[in-house]
Amino acid sequence: MKENIKSNPTIIKSYFLLAALLLILTIIPSFQTVASDIINSVEDDSTNSTGPFIDSSGTYEYYYCEDGTIGIDDILKSAKEIIFPEKLDGNIVTQLYFFGMRTYYGVEKITIPSTVNDINSKMGGYFPDLCEVSVSSDNLYYTSVNSVLFDKDMTELIIYPAMKSESSYLIPDGVRGLSEAAFRKTVNLSEVKFPRSLTFIDNGVWDGFPTFFGSSIESFVVDKQNSSFSSENGVLYNSSGRTLIYYPTGKKDTSFTIPSGVTAIGDFAFDRPRFLENIIIPSSVTSIEDFSFFDCNRNFTIYGTLDSYAEKYAINNNFPFKNISDFSEDKPAQIIIGTKSYKKTYVDSVFLLDAERILGDGEITYSSSDKKVVTVNTEGNVHIVGTGIATITVSAASTQNYSETNMSITIYIIPKKTILKSLTVAEGQKLIIKWNKDPLATGYQIQYSTNKKFTNAKIKKISSNTKTSYSFTKLKINQKYYVRIRSYKESGNKILYGSWSKSKQSDAIKK
Repeated sequence: MKENIKSNPTIIKSYFLLAALLLILTIIPSFQTVASDIINSVEDDSTNSTGPFIDSSGTYEYYYCEDGTIGIDDILKSAKEIIFPEKLDGNIVTQLYFFGMRTYYGVEKITIPSTVNDINSKMGGYFPDLCEVSVSSDNLYYTSVNSVLFDKDMTELIIYPAMKSESSYLIPDGVRGLSEAAFRKTVNLSEVKFPRSLTFIDNGVWDGFPTFFGSSIESFVVDKQNSSFSSENGVLYNSSGRTLIYYPTGKKDTSFTIPSGVTAIGDFAFDRPRFLENIIIPSSVTSIEDFSFFDCNRNFTIYGTLDSYAEKYAINNNFPFKNISDFSEDKPAQIIIGTKSYKKTYVDSVFLLDAERILGDGEITYSSSDKKVVTVNTEGNVHIVGTGIATITVSAASTQNYSETNMSITIYIIPKKTILKSLTVAEGQKLIIKWNKDPLATGYQIQYSTNKKFTNAKIKKISSNTKTSYSFTKLKINQKYYVRIRSYKESGNKILYGSWSKSKQSDAIKK
């Protein structure tokens, strides 16, 4: 029987990849010419930078838009309430674009002026203490209702503040979509009700910003007249109930059985569930997406029938698998919650794990997979020893009343910031770079560009950590270059990068 392409995601992806390959082969002949024109344009007008700039008060970092207006992309002086201005240094503010360079703790309210017409959909995720979003009544593009940000027509919900106090929220009827990261890391919200009008969720499949990432939500309730979604026992499905879309992160059950008849599990369906230890996948499931079990604890167990799609998926993705006949809930598992990954710099020295047992009575122990990277004591204090990646396992021992449970915490220790010592221009179109040695790094990356924003920058990889200088040759005569450096550490098949050094500008290159 001929397969229905529209119902097969694998075939659709294959056709998409083939089309992309043909497009690349078509444009390759002209690519080098276009790239050369861009680089020459930058070299000829290296002073025509679009930013970033800092306003005269030192409060905001901004950039210029193509129409001469400006966009704000960083807050340098944080406060409990941020009132974004209509103008900065005499220029109209039209964009608010935050790219995750930092998290703005302590900001409880933001006010959007009348001039803004473009807001990054991920913006709410960078304000973990936000309680309220307010919008000028004169704004033609956005509005806020009960402290929640929408587009002007109220067809898209953009930001639900993470610290908003309500435990239940009914999305207004008329809203058709939820933006990327709309409900990211909500703390008090336990129930979300979908109206009949809602048809679309931007789940951030391509850049890892799912709509309900890290939220406290325990249950979804969908209006019975909704034609796109349905819910059962608080879990979100498509309208037919055949695709599981989202299992609430805050749902307190330790085991979950996917209903028979479900055939697919969507991207981010199980997005770091806090309490889930066991999942039973029926034989009807024949499709599980790449990010269906996003950053889940590898110690929770998948149950299913032998030789099923569930067993193959578990084996291929290193999840424990057991025959469904072995499943028993007679003895409840202990529950440990907390932060499942940390990214620290070597200079941070010591930190305390955020891990708490909320159910059970077994003895808690800690262990490190690589003591050359980190060690951990009996109290959960982690001491940084070197750079690299290590896993700390928090274990609660089996008791008469509870079974043993484990929680894995991944620790990433990145190299410290490398100090760029000097730039020296020498005859023969040479530029000599010197820096301080980092004995805990694998090597270095040097980035250089003709403008301080490092647009179209080139990178030189130094594979030895003992080397502390490098000479660039054949550089453009009379051109000045901006240079910065960072260390990197290879750990298994991953590379950890330190922060870029403060950039320096060279003198003009000599003949």
